[in-house]
Amino acid sequence: MEIENLIKVLQASIAPCVLISGLGLLLLSISNRFVRPIDRIRQLCHAIKDAPPEDQSIIRERLQIYYTRCRLLRISIALIVASIFFVSLMMVMLFTNLVFHIQLVFLIKLVFIGMLGCLVAALIFFLLDIRLALHSIKKDVDKHLIK
Repeated sequence: MEIENLIKVLQASIAPCVLISGLGLLLLSISNRFVRPIDRIRQLCHAIKDAPPEDQSIIRERLQIYYTRCRLLRISIALIVASIFFVSLMMVMLFTNLVFHIQLVFLIKLVFIGMLGCLVAALIFFLLDIRLALHSIKKDVDKHLIK
């Protein structure tokens, strides 16, 4: 293989690593966010046993909100992992396309679209989690302002 072709192959195969780095940071951020509601669920599950009956309904409501947030974040994490998989697959296809001269352009485009679709969907679920968290905080603030 000539050096010019090798440079093209390396550029085409390694350039998507930037995408993987960005997706990895997003995954780290969402994973860290995922831990908080899980810890709160565990705390509230222990607290509900000793809570007076009037507080148990509030605790149950919070448990439901935290559980819903966990589900949203879990979906977001799964979609980001799928995006990383698609980027990795795209790197293999680009390398194969350039080294072995197998025309995979259509498949590469499909994989790229799949990666972007998963990323957009992951961000939507992430925003839904933020919306739910703010809604929960607003309920708490409203209760304290009324008193």
